[in-house]
Amino acid sequence: MFLKNFWQKLDRFDRTLVIILIVSFLVRIFFVFFPRVIGWDEAVYLNLGKQLSANPFSYTLLHSHWKDFAPLWVKGIYNWPNIGFRAPLLPYSIALFYFLRLGVFVPFIVPIFSTISIWLVYILCKNLFNKKTALYSAAIFSLTPIVVCIGQKVWTESVGLFFVLATVVFFWLGFEKGKNKHKILFGVFYALSIFGRYTSLWMAPVFLLYFIVRDGSLKFLKDKYLWYAVIVFFAIIFPWLVYGFLTYGNPIGPFIHGITATTYFGGVQPWYFYLTESWLDFSIVGIVLMLSLIYIIIKKEFKNRGVYFLLIWLTVIFIIASYVSHKEGRYIVLLVPAVALLSGYLLDQIRFGLVATLVVIAILGASVFGLVKNVYRWDVSSPESFCYRQGITQIKNFESDAVVLARQSPVVYYYTGKSSIFYPDPWNFEEVLRSIGSNQNIPFYVFYSNYEVSEDSQIKKDFDSNFDSIWQCQQKWGNSVIYKVH
Repeated sequence: MFLKNFWQKLDRFDRTLVIILIVSFLVRIFFVFFPRVIGWDEAVYLNLGKQLSANPFSYTLLHSHWKDFAPLWVKGIYNWPNIGFRAPLLPYSIALFYFLRLGVFVPFIVPIFSTISIWLVYILCKNLFNKKTALYSAAIFSLTPIVVCIGQKVWTESVGLFFVLATVVFFWLGFEKGKNKHKILFGVFYALSIFGRYTSLWMAPVFLLYFIVRDGSLKFLKDKYLWYAVIVFFAIIFPWLVYGFLTYGNPIGPFIHGITATTYFGGVQPWYFYLTESWLDFSIVGIVLMLSLIYIIIKKEFKNRGVYFLLIWLTVIFIIASYVSHKEGRYIVLLVPAVALLSGYLLDQIRFGLVATLVVIAILGASVFGLVKNVYRWDVSSPESFCYRQGITQIKNFESDAVVLARQSPVVYYYTGKSSIFYPDPWNFEEVLRSIGSNQNIPFYVFYSNYEVSEDSQIKKDFDSNFDSIWQCQQKWGNSVIYKVH
């Protein structure tokens, strides 16, 4: 009866939104039931969450039995065991579920955040423009490939994006609609967004530039509620500043570590990386955005406050993301809401906008289907992943005090509970021998898999030349080997 009454009170836009939310959530949890191998970052947050459930004040890997990534050349405080470069909100959310003995629901945390973000896009766009534009934008946002990708993995991107969207909603309601309590909530949720993911700091110049463009002066600084928001913001992040001082010797140590960590892995990509990868991340939406920008310029729609706020958002985040040395598709997710809203704005303005929107959604659906196929092909059904999972099963049966040298230390520890260290980076076999020597009188194993490292790598050659294998899986072109050292 409640659901029936609820449904009857909704208009056609809200009913369509509910359908979009349900479908989007189902798409995201569909991945949860894939028997896939989780990635490094996912294992880190899951391991860290479990550790924090037992000791919430120990945000460190000092007493852990696994290691997060840091190459050999990294020394000092920005190295293991310090892990402040990982934003804390997701690990602590996971920890709460483990503490309450609800660990079975942990895989659903990120899909829930991701799905509610679609609703926030709708709320934001409705306040910037209208319900029809909001519906178009929410539908586009829900199926943008990079959003679907981050919405089904235990990463911080979806959590950070959720709080950024909530921050922007309260920013607009507070400083454009004149609701003073929402100005304070703006400060609350902006602080939480930084706990969700440090790149949320990139939004600060967006808000500042909008104020300056809107007012043509600094008179916004006279708003006492803005200063209340600032005070609340610093009050919330204060414990993390204390953590930074105690761990790194300076309050912003975790953020510095976060910047430093982006240079550890994956190399450096050119500034135009996101342009060349736009189809993989955005599919047809990238083209719709370009058409929207052309339309806005021709029609001089940039005088609309909602439009120029989104243009500032788009420009600032793209410049900052392009400046960061290491780039991955998921690092650009802060851009996606602005892209979706500007795309929805165009589709609402043109003739046959509904038809065009349905075509865009159909293409996005095909792109998401391709994403599902790729995940299944590599992480579930490939011979490489099969042999990798077989190797993990073998390691589970090793001695309780065994130490395993593996390409992905946190992944091995997550699945097996066995102490693990990762391959030296850059590769250095002498460093492997030193690790073995420092673990004398302890069962020591080496795990190799071409799921992670190619067959013809120097790593595999060094293992074959110096250790005897005790187990091997060969499934078509998949190959995993376990060596026992002592």
